Amino acid sequence: MPTITTRNLINIPIQGIRPYVQVIVKVINNNTSSGLCYLKGLVNNGSQQAAFAEDLFFLYAEEVINRTYEVGYDNFQINAVYSTIGLEFSFYGVDAEGLYTPIETEEVNISRITSEIRSVKSITQVDNYAVMSFRKNLSFTNPNGVAASVYIEGLDILTRNPIRYTLVQGGTTDGSFNRYPTPTTQIPAEETALEVNTTCTVVTNGRVVTQGTMTGIAGAFTNTSVSLMEEGVMLDLEDGDNLTLVIDSLMEDIDVVVTLRMLEQW
Repeated sequence: MPTITTRNLINIPIQGIRPYVQVIVKVINNNTSSGLCYLKGLVNNGSQQAAFAEDLFFLYAEEVINRTYEVGYDNFQINAVYSTIGLEFSFYGVDAEGLYTPIETEEVNISRITSEIRSVKSITQVDNYAVMSFRKNLSFTNPNGVAASVYIEGLDILTRNPIRYTLVQGGTTDGSFNRYPTPTTQIPAEETALEVNTTCTVVTNGRVVTQGTMTGIAGAFTNTSVSLMEEGVMLDLEDGDNLTLVIDSLMEDIDVVVTLRMLEQW
């Protein structure tokens, strides 16, 4: 999905007054069909980031939506991810006297799908089995100087038995996170902002992002592919958070092969 960004904006007070006290984002859908937009404001403090605003909304054809954000931060940026061509964005900084100043943006063109695969066979822990977890590598150096945005793209599950799957954001997993390349996926470490845990078995706490069920046929595998972005799930993985895929078997054991896909843009 296309992404545009303001990159880092310096907003340090000069004689006690910041250049911007607000940022206004205007989104126009010039397309003949509806589109999805996700706006995220980030405070940039060294290598760490924290979100100060998040908006996810649909725009009907020819609809216009405005968003206003308070920006009392020394360094910040706003990213926009959208689902269709024809969406037009305008960003304005507003000073203490109400003067509007256009803010330049640029498109983020570098992106990749980062995925991992794991086979889990004849596991008798049929409830809340954590099969895979992703998190950001906070030491990753972005060559473009803009924050890496990571979204859940989708998943594939090959199963013999009927199961329920759950995606959990946050919480704590057992096992260990490792950088790429992995034994099953050859991605150079400098080309991904992600670490993956394929030795986990349990996740505690966290919150459910989405869940679903899949059928199985005794003695034969069935495959189901889920594109979460097409379903409108626009989860942006936060610094320090992990995203974990959990499987519950509706029978006596778990026998699955899973692939979890993440979309990276920077």
